Amino acid sequence: MTSIAASDEYLQAYIEGYHLYQQSNSLSHHQAPQYPPFGSFYEVESADLRVNPTKDLQRMLAGAGISVSELQYMTIKPRSSIDTEPAYLNWFDGRNGVIVAVDNDKSRDHNPNNQRLWPSEIIWQNWAAVAQLHNSRVSHLRAVAKHFVDNQSTQRVIWEASQHSSCTREGPERGHVEYTTQDQGFYALLGSVNGKSSMRLLLGHKSHIGYRTVERVVVVGGDTVLIDGPEVRTFVILLSDRRTPSFIPIPAGSTLLERSL
Repeated sequence: MTSIAASDEYLQAYIEGYHLYQQSNSLSHHQAPQYPPFGSFYEVESADLRVNPTKDLQRMLAGAGISVSELQYMTIKPRSSIDTEPAYLNWFDGRNGVIVAVDNDKSRDHNPNNQRLWPSEIIWQNWAAVAQLHNSRVSHLRAVAKHFVDNQSTQRVIWEASQHSSCTREGPERGHVEYTTQDQGFYALLGSVNGKSSMRLLLGHKSHIGYRTVERVVVVGGDTVLIDGPEVRTFVILLSDRRTPSFIPIPAGSTLLERSL
């Protein structure tokens, strides 16, 4: 891809990310569609994450000011699939309020269209289950991370941001770059392919997470902040504190769990 095309891609991501942020920052909320439980269409396997991946992630997220201590993995496989490889794999820390998107490939979801959920909805329902397991609230969500970005378009946006955007803070000793609303890269990353997936999750459940908005976006991974070209990095969306509108309507038909958020 030429530098001009990459710049166009970055600009488009910036525009889309800006509008997504404005939606998240608004205290208004459009009720999301009611989706069936993911267990109706998918098989799930869940267990504590092994020590080594946990330690690696702890080191990376520490630079973003996030701790993880009780990570669980959840693999999701379509019930209609004969493949042994799951379509969706994610990690969750219900105690510390962290979602880590690891590998979500819709091409491996062989369910019929009428039995298929958005990856962001699958992640949300998994998060709700893990939070309940820890006697926590879904509104305790503090961060959504994309672990080891392999989408080439998002990699290019990260690269362009490192070249053209200001940043609020960078720390070579931590290998991270931090963007806030004052930085172009903040919006571009929210509007990237992976950023939009995370924003779909947050916007679709805005009232459930306490009307939190995005406070910072941090790129981590690697020994330094210097990026020689599009490459694999992890980026983390950190959320604000909960916000309370003067009146929050409780949707008709909401569950007891939702009413206790």
